[in-house]
Amino acid sequence: MNTNRKISLVALCVVAIVLFNTPFLSIFNKPTFIGSIPVFYGFLFGAWLLIIGATAWLLRQSKAEDE
Repeated sequence: MNTNRKISLVALCVVAIVLFNTPFLSIFNKPTFIGSIPVFYGFLFGAWLLIIGATAWLLRQSKAEDE
């Protein structure tokens, strides 16, 4: 794995830590709903899905470059 991918994964980890930290989560902790789903849960699972997708995309690209 090259250093650019390592830097990208570390940056993604930092973004995940910021997204799932209490001060940032408190922005979305409101009693409002979007399509019968609370905004907090929508953000939580949406951000989780985004982090997993970005990690898979980065790792798949690094595997393709290694081959």
